[in-house]
Amino acid sequence: WAPESVLPRRSPVPTVVTIHDLASLRFPGIKPEAHVRLFETTVARSVRDATRTIAVSAATAADIESFYGVGGSKVRIVPNGVDVAAYAAQIACQLGSHIVKVKPPGEFIYQPEAQKVFEKYNIPWKTLPDRTRHVVQSCFNGKRIVIFSGGEAKSNEEILNEVRGLRDGGAFGSIMGRNAFQRPREEAIQLLRQVIDIFQGK
Repeated sequence: WAPESVLPRRSPVPTVVTIHDLASLRFPGIKPEAHVRLFETTVARSVRDATRTIAVSAATAADIESFYGVGGSKVRIVPNGVDVAAYAAQIACQLGSHIVKVKPPGEFIYQPEAQKVFEKYNIPWKTLPDRTRHVVQSCFNGKRIVIFSGGEAKSNEEILNEVRGLRDGGAFGSIMGRNAFQRPREEAIQLLRQVIDIFQGK
């Protein structure tokens, strides 16, 4: 299993590869040329050779089919689990990170054992503020800066609702890429101002 996007050329056992996004192919010019070539060659080969490909969203699954011609039963959508996001953030802090960036986790718990812990100790995870709060608490109880990335393209209202949820859960900020630069300049600037206002409590 490859938690990222590259598999060995040969494997005697079934293989699974994880694809978080194909932004370098979907949006030409935003990534270095070497990064683009990697996704055009090595990552493409890994996805086509894999027994199963994990996509973290429906948008990513659609891009996998569009760019690599792989879909149907060979691709499974597995959202970012709140337990995995929190654990990854905590490990980053233990390794010395002062600033941690993760994707906003969905209402999904990846590990069955983690599900039991959430239920036993009544750890809330059904809302985005709950999940955000859990990730922030995992980072030395909020003593590290935790930033959440934007993810797939969304409408203005969807973005602003997500940002409100992140703010209410104690996020330190939200990183925005395609959701800004895919929009006309004035619209993007206005959207970013609205995001700033939300985090400032206006």
